[in-house]
Parts: sequence; structure tokens; C-alpha cells
Amino acid sequence: MQTKIRPFYFIQAMRLLDPRQRLAFTGIWLLKTIVGISDLALAGLLYALFLVLQQGHVLHSRSPLDRLLPSSFEGLALCCLAVMVFRLVGDIVSGRWLTGFSQSLYTRFLLSIVDHYAAMPSSGIAASY
Repeated sequence: MQTKIRPFYFIQAMRLLDPRQRLAFTGIWLLKTIVGISDLALAGLLYALFLVLQQGHVLHSRSPLDRLLPSSFEGLALCCLAVMVFRLVGDIVSGRWLTGFSQSLYTRFLLSIVDHYAAMPSSGIAASY
């Protein structure tokens, strides 16, 4: 017997957030995407650096990347370093931002539970003591 898996309702989950939290979520998502793109750029630069170490040239002469990438070992190494530092800083900032965001979500959730619990009518059991 197969069970139906309910799809995750992303739009309904986003509606539960206030506008400031939606903006923070979008910012975290964009920053994590930029970190992922810098990972790809770093992989490409390291590959080009490997080619320079092996053969003395970056790519074929017809490649459009020849104009974008430096052809010297030092230039490629500095580009790798710059992308690596950018990725490191982006990863640290997004991690701290994500931690603060999730803590604020948990705080808001727990405070709403406490507020709803405090708003419940009390029963006569506690009054009998």
C-alpha cells in the first residue's frame, strides 16, 4: 500500500512569517546562493591553476575565459585567494545570520505558546487548594 506524501506548502509557511522575517529569510537564501556560486568559481579557478602548473597555459586559445582569467600563476593564485576569502566571509556571515534568524523564530514560537497558554481559562482544580 502506497501512502500519499503531502507536498510542503511553502507559500503557507511563508505567510506565517512577518514581513521582516520574510526579508531576512530571502536575504539568507540569496547570501547562501552567492556562497554556492563562489564555490563554483573557486573550483574553476583551482582547475585553471592546475592547468597552469601542468602545461603553462590556462585554456585553449579560442576560449572566452582566456580574456577573463589571468594567464600567470601569481595572478591565478591571487584570484583564488580573493574568492576563497570572499567565500569564507560570506559563509561566516550567513551562518551567524541564520543562527540569529532561527533563534528569533523559536523565541517567537515559544512566546506565542506561552501567551496562548496564559489566555486559557483556569479550571477549578487550582482554586480548590
